[in-house]
Formats: sequence, structure tokens, C-alpha cells
Amino acid sequence: MVDSAPLFNLSLGDANTTMESKPAVRKGVMCIVLIMIALSIVCAQEAKLIPPHKLIREFEHAIEIIEAHPSPYRKISESALQAMIDSTAELLDRPMDIVAFYKLVSPIYATLRDGHTSVRIAHHWLTSYYKRKGIFPFSIFFNHENVLYLIQNFGPDSTITPGAQVLALNGVTVDSFLTYVSRYISYESEAFRNGIITEQFDLYLLLAFGEIDEISITYQTDQTHMHTLQFMSYGGWKKARDDEEVRIDHLIEKGEPYEYTLLTKGIGLLKIHSFAISNRQSFDLFLDKVFRKVNTDDVHSLIIDVRGNTGGATYGVADLVHRLTTKSFKVTALSEMKVSKSFRDYFQDMAPGVNFYRVWPIHAQHSFSIGELFRKDVGEYIVEGDSHKESPKNIYQRFTGDLYLLTDERSFSAATSLAAIFRCYQLGFIVGTPTGGTRVFHANNMYKELFSGELLCSMATTRIYTPCFTDDEDTIVPDITVNPTIFNLLSGRDAALDYTVHLIKKVEKSKED
Repeated sequence: MVDSAPLFNLSLGDANTTMESKPAVRKGVMCIVLIMIALSIVCAQEAKLIPPHKLIREFEHAIEIIEAHPSPYRKISESALQAMIDSTAELLDRPMDIVAFYKLVSPIYATLRDGHTSVRIAHHWLTSYYKRKGIFPFSIFFNHENVLYLIQNFGPDSTITPGAQVLALNGVTVDSFLTYVSRYISYESEAFRNGIITEQFDLYLLLAFGEIDEISITYQTDQTHMHTLQFMSYGGWKKARDDEEVRIDHLIEKGEPYEYTLLTKGIGLLKIHSFAISNRQSFDLFLDKVFRKVNTDDVHSLIIDVRGNTGGATYGVADLVHRLTTKSFKVTALSEMKVSKSFRDYFQDMAPGVNFYRVWPIHAQHSFSIGELFRKDVGEYIVEGDSHKESPKNIYQRFTGDLYLLTDERSFSAATSLAAIFRCYQLGFIVGTPTGGTRVFHANNMYKELFSGELLCSMATTRIYTPCFTDDEDTIVPDITVNPTIFNLLSGRDAALDYTVHLIKKVEKSKED
């Protein structure tokens, strides 16, 4: 029941107001000012709400491009997916904000269980939110058993010791938290899902608990404790971030996500943080320089590290592998691209003056035929097999020693293809944890912006089969599995790399004996 009595009673025009009553007048004026400020905030918040007619229009845009996916009914039946779409559409009858809309649409995409197919909140929107509400002050780690640990503390509150195991967040168990946020994540493997949550933990706290600037942590060290942890400022978090993480992010941002180090005598380390390479020629020059140095340094064992590499251009994989073998190989064994109206519209919108129906079909490596996309009937598939074959190249700088590949749950897409090549063509040992990507996956994305770029829909159009593919659920399991422990992470030790160097030294010693 709403009380109809006024909150306060004030007449600023009362001629009988005395000097003694002026403090009360000033207090009343201050109340009015505060109420006006509060109302302005409420109005500003209400202005961010999106009216139903716009929600429905953008929802239709998000749903219509699902037809471009080459196999949307692997994990959910067509009737069940349509029922989910219909029931969601019925909820768009009232104004809502971006986050509420995202929470309705992203589960639809997530049912396709495809890491390339997703709805994402724009980086600029999230940055604005983090500047307003703050950042969770710890880096986190999920182990392979879904146990959550707090690793590095960037904030001023030192109550919780790094290494603590988190039991609950705001009273919600970690298992329940994982179950809840999983509905918003597109993923093939659970390990890859955990990697996504690790990297975007603040987003999933927002989805689970709404806009918060503190959180109650139930955690375990020697015994069980509970502590309310305040979020830290976004600016403070950026300044406190790990220097190595910042350096790697910079390499990726400038389109040169690769580097080489001579670890010790005879052992080299080539780190490919991403295959999102901005310039193929620059990457080739880098590879020429690296393999010249590898040979002049008498490197007998080369470690290639694609942990954390979520993919990019397959030509980067091909250019690297050509320096590792003199034999023919395939980066992609087979691809099946679906012909759809949405994918055609995608190109037509980018180049409205081009008549794509007159473009001649061309079957080239590391690309697809736009001409064939427009010439084939909607619903058909463009199947490529032989065009993916890589014939030997006459490359002067080539490595002929022992090869080792490091993988983890964030090795995805093109990085998974590299791991598949290692396994299929027996190029060397794979060490680490299973890849986040599977042997058969979907890629070659098209995109759709919603709400003037505040949400981005990404839809895969092509089914990719890696070399020696088996079941589409299979990840690439290392020859030697090395799971990092909480003690490794707290001490800054790289368990997989340390193990590989130790293995190489044992191998070399056995050769001498």
C-alpha cells in the first residue's frame, strides 16, 4: 500500500517566515535539490530502456542470421529451437536495457554449442560499466575439476590470501554459479567455457548478480571464511595489471602476436599468441628471421606455444607448418559452407554496388568463393576438399630438429588446427592440456550489429574438418598432459614449459648415451 501523505510540507512563499526558520528553509531546499537529482538519475536510467518495438526489430535481426549456420541442429532439434525463439519473443513486450536483452538472446545462440557463434556486449559498453562500478580485484583460475581459486590480488584489500579456494559468491555455490552463467556462453568444451569465464569474470558477475560494486566471498584456506570484497577502480586495475599480460595484449592489438626466445642452449621457444595476423608478408618475414636464428643458434629442439591462442587466419598456420616439414599437408581436411540469404545479404550490404552474381567462382586456398555463394541455391553447401591441400614449398629457412607443441583450454580454432596437424602428420610431441577447440568446428563468421553496435552477433557459416578428424566432440589431447597446479600459478612457474624443457634435456642426454 502506498502512503499518500507528503514526505515533507514546505512553503517557500510564506511571508511569515522568520530568521529563526531560515535553516529549516535551507534544509527544505536541499531536500528538493536532492530529490531533483534523484529524479534526474531515475529518468536517465529510464532513458536507457529500449522500447518494445526496437527490441522486437533487433531480435528479428539476431534470429534471421541463424539460417546461415551450417549445422544448427546438432545439439537441439529444429522444433525445440523454434519453440525457444517463440517463447523469448513473447517476453519483448516491455522496455528493457541492453543487459536484459542480452540475457534473453544469448542463450538461443548458446544452444548451437559453437564457440564461433555468439552474442557479445560491445567492449566500449563494458568499459563504461567497469568505470562506473569497478572491477573484481583478483585474477581467478578454474582448474580442470571446476574448482575456483583466487590468484593475484590487484586491489588494496589484503584480507583474502591469494590461493584461496572460492566456495560461494554472494551465497551462491561455485557449481551453481557455473551452471547459471553457462546458459549465456557458446562453447564446445567445458574447459573452453571456463577459459571464457576466467577472462571475462566481471561480465559474468554482472549477469549473475546485476550491477554490484562489492561481493561476498565464502572461501577456504586453513578453514572456511567469509568476506565482503569491494571492487577496485577500473583505472587502478589497469595500472596494477601484470606487465606480461599487458605486453601480450599489446602484441595482439598491433597485429603482430608472435615472438621468439632462445630459452637455453639448443632450445628455442616460438610463441604464437594469436593467428589474427594483420599482415601476412610481415609474418613471413618474421618466420624467415626466426628460423634463420634457430639455425644459427644450433637449436635442436623447438617449442611452439599456442596456449591462449584462440585462432585467426589459417594461412598463418600454413606458413608456419611449411617451415616444419617438406611434405604435403592440409590445414583443413574438408570444409562445408552453407549458402544462405543472410550470408549473401552480408556481402551485399558491405558492397551494395557490386553484382556478386557475375563474380566468377574461384576455388583458392584459405578463402571461399563469393561467386559460388551467389550462384548456388539457398540451402546448398559449397564443399571444398582438394583446394585445401598444401604442396611442399621451396623454403630456405626450415627447421629439421625436434618439435614440441604446448596447448591448453584456450587453444581454439586455427590453434586447434595446428594441434591437429601435429597429431595427424606426427610432427612432434604435444604437451599441456587438451585444446578448447574440437577436431570438427565451425568458423568463417558473418556479423550483425544490434542497437548501433552495443551488441554484436557472430554467426559461423562453415563447418571445418581438421586433418585426421574423428568425432566432432573430440578435442586434441596432448601426448603428455601437464595440468598447472595452484602452487605453480602462485609462484609464477610455467608447469608445461618447465616439464617440456626437462623432457628435452632427458631426450638429448639419452641421445648422448
